[in-house]
Amino acid sequence: MNNLKFRAYIKSINKVVDVLKIDFKSNTLLLDIDSDEIIPKSYYWWYETTLSFEDVELMQSTGLFDKNGKEIFEGDVVSRFQRTVEEVVWNSKKGWWAIQTRGEIGLTVLAQFIEAVEIIGNIYENKEKIENEI
Repeated sequence: MNNLKFRAYIKSINKVVDVLKIDFKSNTLLLDIDSDEIIPKSYYWWYETTLSFEDVELMQSTGLFDKNGKEIFEGDVVSRFQRTVEEVVWNSKKGWWAIQTRGEIGLTVLAQFIEAVEIIGNIYENKEKIENEI
């Protein structure tokens, strides 16, 4: 069985971090933060913080890995055959992870070309770079 795994893009600092826990009762996320931008240095050897759903964009794992063994998440931007730049999206009508090429109609099943897919960034942290390549 595939465990659900998430990352979160923190809007205020333009950073993607791992999600440790989702609390639907309080609409908050416990995040794994290793940045002094959010939590000042302290005597703790780890950083954890809680943020509201409104402060982040969630990115769910696809359960798939790119050709370099890096886990692929929703919102990642990938290249395929070193020539196309595409966004990883969930196709809710078909129930599968897909890649969508900007400016084109239709989706391609992500798993169909998984051996050729390489993560080059994500739609949040690398927005300017990605827009220039598309």
